[in-house]
Amino acid sequence: MKTNEHPKLTSSSNKKALSKKFPVVRVDWVDSATLCDHWIPRDEMLKDPDGVPPHIVSVGILLRQNKDHVLLTRGIDTMDYPMMMGAFVIPVGCIKKIRRLK
Repeated sequence: MKTNEHPKLTSSSNKKALSKKFPVVRVDWVDSATLCDHWIPRDEMLKDPDGVPPHIVSVGILLRQNKDHVLLTRGIDTMDYPMMMGAFVIPVGCIKKIRRLK
């Protein structure tokens, strides 16, 4: 075992248990966007060809999914004290597809 590895994380049974409890998923969703940050005439705004919401793909560890939102995180540290990093929420109304990754 390398010096920076932890026995809890390196055993295959613990990795499998962690991936069942917190699966890695790909979420395809539509985000909101700011088209301009200054006042412009309405006619000019309506002509803007870029007035389409951006389509986003996020990959993360699924922490929670309910009728309102999905909660993902970028990382989980399960050493002595479980910690998470980079959590973010995606509203269900913005989600096009969720797919579990292997």
